Amino acid sequence: MIFRSAIRNGGGLFLVLLFAIIATRGDAGADFAAANQFYEQGRFTEAARAYERLIELGTDTTGVHYNLANTRYKAGQLGAALGHWRLAQSASPRQPEIESNLQFAQANAPTLRRSALQSWESWVRHLTLNEWTVLALASVWLWTALLMGTTLRPTFATGLRGYTLVAAIAALLSLLGLGISAWSRIVRPLAIVISKDAPVRYGPVEESKVAFTLTEGMEARLHESRGGWHRISLPDGQSQGWIRSGTCVVVR
Repeated sequence: MIFRSAIRNGGGLFLVLLFAIIATRGDAGADFAAANQFYEQGRFTEAARAYERLIELGTDTTGVHYNLANTRYKAGQLGAALGHWRLAQSASPRQPEIESNLQFAQANAPTLRRSALQSWESWVRHLTLNEWTVLALASVWLWTALLMGTTLRPTFATGLRGYTLVAAIAALLSLLGLGISAWSRIVRPLAIVISKDAPVRYGPVEESKVAFTLTEGMEARLHESRGGWHRISLPDGQSQGWIRSGTCVVVR
């Protein structure tokens, strides 16, 4: 994927615009080009619809989510923007433009609580789940190969002992990273509020009493989903409840 970025700074607004050229053919490529054109013309509603159509059609790429996030931000929809920036970051965790936009948007939204991600978890998310899987498999394979070499050829034991130990540590750390990444993305993914106000109830029904209310852009942990509801918890670990699934976007 090839990125083209531009910086606009005016009236306190700092926004990095990233346009991706999708290496696809047919309708997806045409829709992406049309969405980009709508964006550049300031027609953000049409641009958002075009990017969302691409996602519905399965063109779930970093560039589409990034551009949709920029579109939502320009339209004043902070929660949806943060959600799609997070989705773009989940797919391409080391893109500096994405991190820059997230930090700027969060810094200029004083009502937002801190990220639901722990610092150690954010570090693990610098690699995708697929990358952790490949790294873990490779390190385990290397450690196994060295171990077998010292077993089959005892004369190599002394020379390979240090390498075998390093490979064992690398395998252990990569497996730990893989486990944390899987837990963070699959077991306890992020839920980012996209509605202006999202009541969190004690139970997964409209008649249930409201425990507290979240505002757009706030992050929570998703514990389970049931019948159009998500059970979430805030970073403090104490505030929990049920929120309508349509009021948030899930980031794995």
